Parts: sequence; structure tokens; C-alpha cells
Amino acid sequence: MIPIRNIYYMLSYAFSESRGTDYRYMNVENLDTMKDLCACILVRAVSLQLKRGLIREYVTEEDELMSPKGKIEITASITSGAIQDHRLVCSHDEFSENSVRNRIVKQTLFVLLASDVKQEYRIEIRKLIRFFADVDFIDPHAINWSMAYDRNNQSYRFLMAICKLVLKDLLMTQSDGTFRMMDLLDERALHTIYEKFILKYYAKEWPRLHASSSRIKWGIDEDDTSGMLPSMLSDVMLHDGHTWFIIDAKFYSKNVQNNLGRTTLISGNLYQILSYVQNKKYELAKTGKPFDVVGMLLYARTRDSLQPDGFDKNILGNRMMTQTLDLEQEPLAIAKQLDDIAEEIFGPK
Repeated sequence: MIPIRNIYYMLSYAFSESRGTDYRYMNVENLDTMKDLCACILVRAVSLQLKRGLIREYVTEEDELMSPKGKIEITASITSGAIQDHRLVCSHDEFSENSVRNRIVKQTLFVLLASDVKQEYRIEIRKLIRFFADVDFIDPHAINWSMAYDRNNQSYRFLMAICKLVLKDLLMTQSDGTFRMMDLLDERALHTIYEKFILKYYAKEWPRLHASSSRIKWGIDEDDTSGMLPSMLSDVMLHDGHTWFIIDAKFYSKNVQNNLGRTTLISGNLYQILSYVQNKKYELAKTGKPFDVVGMLLYARTRDSLQPDGFDKNILGNRMMTQTLDLEQEPLAIAKQLDDIAEEIFGPK
């Protein structure tokens, strides 16, 4: 099982801000559950945001007014009976703290407060909630998480990631409409964090490389007007202008397959990374410049005795590698593993 401190270590990279506070050095050694971890992070993040100030945005509000303001809602005025009281229902924009992002934060704080997090975090959460007196609640199931960010609200990116983790990945609705928290993240959520962690680690710790999650074009001679070709989106692509390193991050409960009594690499994974490399080579060949493309399947290590470590072969002229990342080690050891992988391809850090 991955230690809580290591989940936090991955989170701190995966959802780190491009500038501002570094969350990697918070003390999380005394945390026992994901609920406490989320509470710890959220308390810190919200406290920092309050120092900056809660974001204000134009919010459409609807009120019954004696003096019309904004847009008059005729149907609502009639059906609500407001006209009989010499009022009109009007919708108007207000520059307010009652923005969607602040409503999400308030809802998340209340959800954590209703769970069995440690008393020290419950006390802190109650203090923070007082600053959201003018902010409404929001239905967690109606949230559209596809939000745009700019220089004015960039500080909310990490906040929203943690809120989503609580409300979407850790929160489950019971039949009576109440909430309960899962004790641990499911495999799907951890897979997402694992991918983001590897990408953001290299982006931050290897600045001489260009790190991205890039779309790979199919190596066809004409445009695909049918739209039938599936997208190829790499988890991690690193390059220094000459060497391109494509990493496909895999977080599974099983990292190998049993085929007719033989333990082998998972065939679908190998076909996928080979396709990525071959199509990227086809794209780069058109530039006429020298290049090299290497592919790797990077699995999160499990406790099974057989692991896909150390595979390093040329397949159809393409260097293909497999490796595992041991997430039960100390964070510094995890970082060293990632550094060793990059140094194998690009040389010393």
C-alpha cells in the first residue's frame, strides 16, 4: 500500500501551481487516512487563498424587486405571484464572492467537516468556513469541472484539484442522500495522479528538457477526413531537441500477463507504446533533422514477485524499455528513480 506521505508527495507535484507556494514540504507524517490528508491540504490551501483574498466574479442573481434592475423575467414574475405584491423578478449581474469556485470550496469544507477527520482539522475548518458567509452551497453532482484559468484565478487551480478529489473521487452518495468517504483512492484516481506526477516532476526538476503530454499524429500521407482514427495522446513526452522520450505511465494491480503458462509483458501496452514511437518517428522524419525516439512503459510497482523491470530491446529499430517505479519508498528515493531514468536517456541532470 502506498504510504499517505507518498500520495501527498505525488499530489504536490501533480497539482502544483506554476508559481507561488510549494506544497511539497508540509508535514504529513502523522496522517493516517486520505480524509485527513485532504483536510490538511485544503486547510493550508484555503488559508493561503484567504490571505490573497477570495476571488470575485460577476454572478447572475435573481431577485424580486420593487424597482426593476437588469433583465425582467416576465414568466417568473407571473408564476411566482410577485406582480401581485407590486414586485418584478429580475436577473442581474453582481460582482460577488459567490462565484462557482468559492461555492465549491465551501461545499468541500462542509463535506470534510461532516466526515470523521481529526479534531485539529475540524477546528481549523470551522474557522475557515466563517469567511464564506456570503457564499452559497453547490450540488457536488452538478459541478462542471472544465474551468478556464487566467492570471487572476490561477491560484485556484490547486484548490479545485483537491476539491475535485474530495467531491468526485472520494465522495460517494448514499441512497438517503447523505455522504460517506472512501478510505482510500480507487485505482482510476491514483492512475490519474500517477500520470500527472511523473509529467510535473520532470517539468519542474528537469528544466533543460521540454516536458509535455503531447498528441502524436498518425503517420498517414493524407488527411484523415473520415475522423475514424483514434487520438494518440502521450502521458509524458520529454525532448531536448534531438532525443524524444515517450513515457506511457501505467498504474495497475497487475503489471504482467499470463499467456499459456508464460508470464509476459501486457501485449496491449507494448503495442501502444510501439505505435506511439513509430508514428512520432514518421512525423520527425519529415523535418529532415537528425533525431532519436525512445519509448518506455513505466509501471507503478506492485508487490507481485514478477515485475516488468529491465526490458530494453530494439523492436523494428525502435528502442523499447519497461521499468517500474516503487511508490512505497521514501520520496527522495522515488525522485532518484525518476532521475536515473532520465539520465539513462539524456545524460547527467
